[in-house]
Amino acid sequence: MNLLLDVGNTRVKWAFHSGALAENFIASGDVVHVGRVAAAFTELTAAIRTSLASEGTISKVFMVNVTGSELSRLFTDFFIREFHLEVSVVVSESECMGLTNGYADISQLGADRWVGMLGATNESLVSICVVDAGTAVTIDLVVGGTSHVGGLILPGLALMRDSLFLATGDIEAFSMRGSGDQADHSVGRSTDSAVHLGAVEAIVGAVERTLNRQKEPVRLIVTGGDAQVLLPHLAGYSPEHRPRLVLEGLAKLAAIA
Repeated sequence: MNLLLDVGNTRVKWAFHSGALAENFIASGDVVHVGRVAAAFTELTAAIRTSLASEGTISKVFMVNVTGSELSRLFTDFFIREFHLEVSVVVSESECMGLTNGYADISQLGADRWVGMLGATNESLVSICVVDAGTAVTIDLVVGGTSHVGGLILPGLALMRDSLFLATGDIEAFSMRGSGDQADHSVGRSTDSAVHLGAVEAIVGAVERTLNRQKEPVRLIVTGGDAQVLLPHLAGYSPEHRPRLVLEGLAKLAAIA
């Protein structure tokens, strides 16, 4: 049984996985680590121990980490100390499982984006657009299911909102008195809803422009913490919601390791 760790900018997602199929998850969970790294690490390792009591033993540990060294060090030390296992930290590659990396310098492509694309590709060779709506939003295009041609990065919903609050004098104050009508209209009828819908429209517009430039059919795959907010606005493109997409990619890598 493999342990998969997706360490994002805001939270850590984890899952136990067995077998060759990417969806063969045995147990899973997540924990927010922003501003509470030590507490999050304690919670996560406790959850892992609890699951192991009923699920079995860990054979391998695979991790994708975009947050820096602290959590990586904590996990590496923990699994060596407790289970005598090395953590396989996944990085972007020039090619893997038939997928080629479109970045000129592959080290600049976030490992989470790379692994998410690996999770999204299959044998159909259909072009795909992978949208990860997290702290930042990334949009990656894979042509013919095999060639990553590049992508876009823009602030996520919370970052857009926070940047407006920091750089203006009254938007935050007015927003605090919002009417909460943001789900009911395509344009805002209060400062709060105008800020929210402005951020949503910026992200949705970037996704739509990416899709509309393509001459061939494109599968739209959406993951990340804000996916549920964006999905209704992208309904015309028949989006697939894959909340564990990076874990699915890690499962594929674990199967061939």
